Amino acid sequence: MVLEVIKPREKREPPKAAVVMLERTKERMHIAIFGLEHGQLSIANRWSYDAILGCIKACLLCEGKNASHRDELFQMFKTDFLRSGIFPSDLEPKIAYALDLHLGIEEEDYYLLTIEQMHTAMDLLRLSEEYLNYK
Repeated sequence: MVLEVIKPREKREPPKAAVVMLERTKERMHIAIFGLEHGQLSIANRWSYDAILGCIKACLLCEGKNASHRDELFQMFKTDFLRSGIFPSDLEPKIAYALDLHLGIEEEDYYLLTIEQMHTAMDLLRLSEEYLNYK
């Protein structure tokens, strides 16, 4: 999957909280990958879900915004990053779908949907790192 390049933000140091959030998000993705490699789909699903939320929170922290509820976070992220063109708009349905995956998945679909969720999380992590000008 090729994603378009994000619009760079103004050159400034990202807030320490955003940098820490992104580091924790990378750790969550490592746990998700480990879970997937060892057949622990519920672990892979849960930690990739947390990684998506971590990316969203890190980007919002760069703009001085925060929220505690998942739906509120995603709504602010859609408005500020996806619909404004900072991130590719084709991520919106993928993120929405990935955030809903942990709810009521049929057993036979669990593996493929978890893989899809993890790809979305990894794409979002890469874009978030670019946005924070942090690697």
